[in-house]
Amino acid sequence: MAYLLSQMEDVLDARDQLLTEKAGLLAEREALMDEEIRQLKAQLAEEKEKTMAAELIAEQALQAGMKSTRNWEKEKKRRKIAEEILRSMRAVLDDSVTTRILPQYQPAETIQEISRMDKQTVKSHCLKYGINTEGKGIIQLKRELQKHVEAEPVPEPVAEPVPEPVAEPTQEPVPEPVAEPVQEPVQEPAAEPVQEQVETPSARYVITTYEKFLTDVETPTFWNTKLLREHANQLGINPASQNISLLASVRQAVNENVRLAEPLVLLGHFEERLKQERCAGARLNKDILKTHCEYYSINTDKKSKSDLMQLLLQRLA
Repeated sequence: MAYLLSQMEDVLDARDQLLTEKAGLLAEREALMDEEIRQLKAQLAEEKEKTMAAELIAEQALQAGMKSTRNWEKEKKRRKIAEEILRSMRAVLDDSVTTRILPQYQPAETIQEISRMDKQTVKSHCLKYGINTEGKGIIQLKRELQKHVEAEPVPEPVAEPVPEPVAEPTQEPVPEPVAEPVQEPVQEPAAEPVQEQVETPSARYVITTYEKFLTDVETPTFWNTKLLREHANQLGINPASQNISLLASVRQAVNENVRLAEPLVLLGHFEERLKQERCAGARLNKDILKTHCEYYSINTDKKSKSDLMQLLLQRLA
C-alpha cells in the first residue's frame, strides 16, 4: 500500500511539472504574439502616414496643374487681344497711308524688287549695306536686306502749295417766282440699294488669316508636309535643322510675328494646295475663304462657305 501511494505521488509530481512547463511555453507564445501585434500596428500606422502624404502631394500637384492651366488660358487670351490690337493698328496705318495722311516711303530697293532678286544680286546689295553673307541662304539674306532697307530714315514729305481762296462772285437779286399751278407729285422709282464697297485686302493680310487658323486649330490638316516646308522657308526656318516638330517651329515663328520673306509666293502655294485637293478647302473656316475671295474682289455678300469655295476655285482655275 505504501508503495502504491509512493508511485501515485511520483505520477502527480510529473504531471505538475509538465503543466508548469506548458504554462511557461504558453506565456512565451503570448509574449511573442503581443510583440507581433505591436509591430503590425506600427507598420499600419506608418503605411497610413505614407498614404496621407501621397494624397497631400497629389492634391498639391493637381492644384498646381489647375493654376498653370488657368495662367495659360489667361496668357492665351492676352495674346489674342494683343494680336487683335496689332491687326487693328496695322489696318489704321494702312488706311492712313492710303488716304495720304501719312507719307508712303518707297526705298531705292522696294520689298517687291528684293523678292525678285537672285542670290548674286542679293549678295551684292547686302555687301553694300555691310551685311555678312558667309554661309547664309537666299531667304535669310533677303530678310536681312529688307530690315536694313526699311530701317533707312524716311524723307520728310514736301509740303504742297496751299491754293489761295477764290473770291466768290456777288449774287444778284433774284426776282420772286410767279406762282404756278400746283401739280401732283410724280412718284419717283425706288433707288436701288447701293452695294457697300469692300476694301481689297493685301496678300500679307490673307496670309495672316491663314496663320491665325494655323495657331488656333490643334490639328490643321490643310497644311501637308510640302506646304508646311514652304511656309517654314518663307519664315526663315530651315526644315532640315529642326530638333522639334516643324509645325511647332512654324507656330512659334507666327506667334513671334516673324516677317514673311515673300507673301505673294506663299499665297501661290496656298492656292496650289486648294486646287490640288478640293476637300482641303473644306478644312478651312469661312473667314479665310471670304478674305481670300475679297483679295480677288469677288462679291462675298450672303455667300455660304461652299459658295465661297466654288467662286475661289473658279477664279484660280
